[in-house]
Amino acid sequence: MRASLALKGEERKSLKFGGYMSGRISSDPLFVGLTRPTMIFGVSVQYALLNMMVSITIFIQKSSIYVVFIAALIHFIGYLLCFKEPRFMEIYANYASKCNQCSNKSYYGANSYNV
Repeated sequence: MRASLALKGEERKSLKFGGYMSGRISSDPLFVGLTRPTMIFGVSVQYALLNMMVSITIFIQKSSIYVVFIAALIHFIGYLLCFKEPRFMEIYANYASKCNQCSNKSYYGANSYNV
């Protein structure tokens, strides 16, 4: 006999509509994995490319192997940021494009533009 048939009334309804109602929001690990952006060593692809460009530029200028440690530090900072919010680079880029500040905001107290 199936387990759902052995249950009565309200318990059977709760099983039919996705399980017992515990009052908490739960997430399926498959859903989280499918909606998370592509990651490279724990950081998003955009952040990894930015880290690589900055590290290579510093390496070309300094010609020192210590740039690897700087890149690791930048990567660790990105890892911490991506752990909290995996799409923080996209959120920041959207914020920067939509909510840019004028250089004369401190004078007028608001954004003003020449027309």
